[in-house]
Amino acid sequence: MNAQRPLLISSDSDLFDDVLRLAAAHAVELHLATDAEGARGRWQIAPLVLVGADASLMIASGRLPRRRDVVLVTRDPTPDTWQNAVFTKEMLNPKPGERWLLVTSATHMPRSVGIVRKIGFDVIPYPVDYQTGSVRGDYAGFRKPGDAIRILQTASHEWIGLVSYYLTGKTSELFPGP
Repeated sequence: MNAQRPLLISSDSDLFDDVLRLAAAHAVELHLATDAEGARGRWQIAPLVLVGADASLMIASGRLPRRRDVVLVTRDPTPDTWQNAVFTKEMLNPKPGERWLLVTSATHMPRSVGIVRKIGFDVIPYPVDYQTGSVRGDYAGFRKPGDAIRILQTASHEWIGLVSYYLTGKTSELFPGP
């Protein structure tokens, strides 16, 4: 049934390829649109709308009606979490009292939660992509200097982000909890 296909909105050809490959692996056909006008006809009838990060601002300003089941899809972490959260809130236009699921990397979750709460977006955190060591628990990941540096780089990036966002008023707490 054509009307029952999910809708993907993006002009990022790499994202198109990745999502189409994933959909094909699960025998799901998609409708594709590169802009808000191209998506308008299927916006309300698609069972699910996937919006590429490249199209989030365009969709927010495209005056499409409010709807459920919209998912923001990215290929890479965005360089500016604050701007990504602001655009996402504008695009989804959450009503007071609504709670949304925030899915992001566990290492990035505290900063993301702090930002979306600061801009008035009520979320339920759902961390993924946990960066755990070996199953044995013997700190095998620290045996190689390169691994230890990578772990330190990831941790310091998030801690610097937490401190800078707190000092610039983009979060209300230094380390936001669940």
